[in-house]
Amino acid sequence: MNNQTVEEATYELRKIREQLDDNRRAFTEHYRKKEDVATIFQEVTNSFHEDKEIWKEGEMRYTSESIFDEVTSCQSKFWNQYEEDLDELEREHSYLYQKETDLKTEKKELLKKEGTK
Repeated sequence: MNNQTVEEATYELRKIREQLDDNRRAFTEHYRKKEDVATIFQEVTNSFHEDKEIWKEGEMRYTSESIFDEVTSCQSKFWNQYEEDLDELEREHSYLYQKETDLKTEKKELLKKEGTK
């Protein structure tokens, strides 16, 4: 436990709660972006499938397949980064939640101490 006052603990607790709120908003935004990007990726994939139907053979078929392979690789990189970002948000949330819990306990002990003086 730090040697701080009830007011300092209250201030720290308020800051942590604001950070938790920011973290929750970041989660919401992250999931919203996931849905938006998934829709775009699906539209791109559908477009390439349509191209395959149009160009059954020849140069355009191979060009289209080559571009689709690049797009698929980019999508995979995006989803990997998305998961890494999500993991980071989860780690941040766990840290902030634990910090909030510790501060609540500390504040409670400080209030108890003040009450016995």
